[in-house]
Amino acid sequence: MLRCISLLTGIVLASGILQAQPGSQVFDETVLHRIDVEITLPDWFEVLENDYTQNSLYPDSIPEVYRPCEVRFDGQLVANAGIREKGNSSNLFNGGSKKKPFKIAFDAFVEQRFDGIKKINLNNCTNDPSLVRESIVYDLFRRNGMPAPRTSYAKVYFNGEYWGLYLLVENVDKTFLRMHYGNGNEDGNLYKTQRAAGANFQWKGDSAAAYYEHLKLTTNESENDWSGFIHFLDVLNHSPDDAIPTELPKVFDVENYFKVLAIEKLVKSWDTHWSGGNNFYLYEHPDGIMRWIPWDVNETFQDLKLLSNTKLIDGYLIPSRSFADYPLIAKLFGHPAWKTAYLDTVCALLQHSFVIDTLEAAVSARHTLVDDAYREDPNKLIAYSSFAGSLHSTNPEEIPLLLSTFVLRLNYRGIFPVIASQRAWALDQLSKWDHPCTVRQPFRARLSLYPNPSSGEINFTQGADVFDYAEISIYDLQGARVLHFDWRAWAGGHVSLDVSNLSPGMYILVKTSANGDVGTGKFVRQ
Repeated sequence: MLRCISLLTGIVLASGILQAQPGSQVFDETVLHRIDVEITLPDWFEVLENDYTQNSLYPDSIPEVYRPCEVRFDGQLVANAGIREKGNSSNLFNGGSKKKPFKIAFDAFVEQRFDGIKKINLNNCTNDPSLVRESIVYDLFRRNGMPAPRTSYAKVYFNGEYWGLYLLVENVDKTFLRMHYGNGNEDGNLYKTQRAAGANFQWKGDSAAAYYEHLKLTTNESENDWSGFIHFLDVLNHSPDDAIPTELPKVFDVENYFKVLAIEKLVKSWDTHWSGGNNFYLYEHPDGIMRWIPWDVNETFQDLKLLSNTKLIDGYLIPSRSFADYPLIAKLFGHPAWKTAYLDTVCALLQHSFVIDTLEAAVSARHTLVDDAYREDPNKLIAYSSFAGSLHSTNPEEIPLLLSTFVLRLNYRGIFPVIASQRAWALDQLSKWDHPCTVRQPFRARLSLYPNPSSGEINFTQGADVFDYAEISIYDLQGARVLHFDWRAWAGGHVSLDVSNLSPGMYILVKTSANGDVGTGKFVRQ
């Protein structure tokens, strides 16, 4: 029997009794959870590997299969659960590590839930030195009113052996739909892109079978009624250009998709609909309007698609290279009012959400929470030293791809430098589209440096609640930079710098923040 202690979230029923929101315990992101999986199956890992491989090779004839297990979540037992491997690049492109992504189904063999939910995804954070990129991007979606999965972290053990640190990601299913759209609005069709397949929404006729290669129906499968989706494609592909502004909003939520696209562009996500046609859910709400749900956002905060056969990501705020092959992108940006609405959405993100001072607390809290667990992770995919510097430093690692001559070059810049450069890039893009966007203007301040003169250390103090992502440079009186402290987080309080290698003389210290603020001060090295 499932024993579950849930956190009360203040949702009041008609009876006046408080009821917990489903998943409030599992996705408590302030806690580092522990998951113990007990599998009596001999050679369980090889069995799960074989199950995954066979389903990947023959998806039409060999379905995904869950293997029996018992799960303890933070000590609470769930018997008769199931587990399987999942993923695509996160499963294959990790150098042969045993740290595979998994899915746990509490309802695999009996009708039951844990903490009000049926399934959870265990993601291994492939290609993410920081372990926080996916979590932060989902958080950005939710903060901006988009339905998006919740996340948390857990140390995962198999048969008592610490297997590794995992990111828990909420499953998109009817429970998810009910939470976001309300009771009675969770029974529509939910479509998901097929593994390693893209759906570009081109018209392929009015037969549902023409779209099976690209999408699968994850709810109401027995009914298999694709008529609403086909109607959406018909409107999208066949409405006259002058009718699109009126007809498309009747079948597709344009405003919320602009939020998705704007966030994807700002976080440098490349594994998306506009670049490959994949990684999303499409929900056919009972009101007949399709809603976009983002999914699988691990390939973010990256400069390139970092395979040996690399190609540049589309470097434009409006993804122009997608126009020819993706009718949704073409129709949305072929309408001037919608283009303006999208650029307004980008500007609003730059003003409020996609700001280092706003994101820093969430990024740093997650990074700190998992630090010790990742240090101890026996199957870690990326070195701990790379994790430790991942918020501000470039990662230099290379990881060979399983059964491939290619390598992943993980020279990803730190999260904070990417945010800073993306803000500057987006403002430049808006300017080139003649779309003004006013963000907070930077200011200049005088730093009080001490001790002055200095015998080898120079200090300054900022408010304890101040966060700065900044670089610090020291110049001599001829204007030559003689010392440089690279971009890093200076989180409030006391800042101390080693200047012992400087020759005696007078110097100018310049602190430049990512948001453009500049602080200067003079000191003497004695």
